[in-house]
Amino acid sequence: MSDFEVRKGPKPEELKGRYEPSLLAEMFRRMNLIREFELRAIEERRGGLIPGFIHSCVGQEATAAGACLALNADDVITSTHRGHGHLIGKGGEARYMTA
Repeated sequence: MSDFEVRKGPKPEELKGRYEPSLLAEMFRRMNLIREFELRAIEERRGGLIPGFIHSCVGQEATAAGACLALNADDVITSTHRGHGHLIGKGGEARYMTA
């Protein structure tokens, strides 16, 4: 017998109406933008247009979008690794990262 208790999350039908559709749409928009930015950065790196390394956050978009949507507009964040997603998740414009 294990000392750990396995907990199950709520069933999908129990979450209906819990979050505003506009919040969910914005979260999805940011996650999609993060994914598209990261895929393009990887492509540009492979093509030799971006020197150095790309530490992609593909697959971790929800972490950046969810954490940053919980912040206030005047909250400051810092990131040490895979930070592209955090900037976009906070509402920053991707075009300024590639100037």
